[in-house]
Amino acid sequence: MIKVRRRYKLVLPGEVVRIGDVKTTTNVIKIGDKLIATLVGIPKMKKRGGENILDVIPLKTPYIPKEGDIVIGKIVDIGVTNWTVDINSPWKAVLPLSEVFSRPVHITKVELRDYLNIADLIVARVIAFDLTRDPLLTIRESRLGKATRGLFLELNSWKWSLLKSKEGLLKKVKDKAKCDIILGANYRLLILGKTLENELKALDMVRNILKGEVI
Repeated sequence: MIKVRRRYKLVLPGEVVRIGDVKTTTNVIKIGDKLIATLVGIPKMKKRGGENILDVIPLKTPYIPKEGDIVIGKIVDIGVTNWTVDINSPWKAVLPLSEVFSRPVHITKVELRDYLNIADLIVARVIAFDLTRDPLLTIRESRLGKATRGLFLELNSWKWSLLKSKEGLLKKVKDKAKCDIILGANYRLLILGKTLENELKALDMVRNILKGEVI
């Protein structure tokens, strides 16, 4: 049995988070000896360069794609040579035909809908992105591709950050529930098990971690 202590407090913009001589991030301003939150979030002390730094982790921020990110996407449109993918971001992503098949495919001889259809979930990697173009995805790697089953969970950025910081506990959840758990960089989580019972067991333990309860 593993205990997870509840130690998270919500703060509002303008609220004094702490009093004292501590370095801050852009989410905290210092007036005199008072450290004041600039947004709604959870205060957290971080270690950086051997120093304590006070940050406020936002409850919700948009996902900004980065090359190399593993994301969980949802197919929302099908074109002639690509799929459009919702990745929980202000930008829609593009999955080209060449990043699905390992060898060249003639577009007149395939029906894209037969491989990936509207509302299908995929695990993909961002291979290119800048502010002048939509994110480009690939599923031509091991452990990437269409999710044919599993439980899908949307998270806000705070809950995602909490689970990311508890990767050791997530590994224990995988072992106990005999499931694979994919924590996408785009604030989404996918639980893949051999049976629905295993997946529901894992989901229950993940929710307990988020609530700070015993798993």
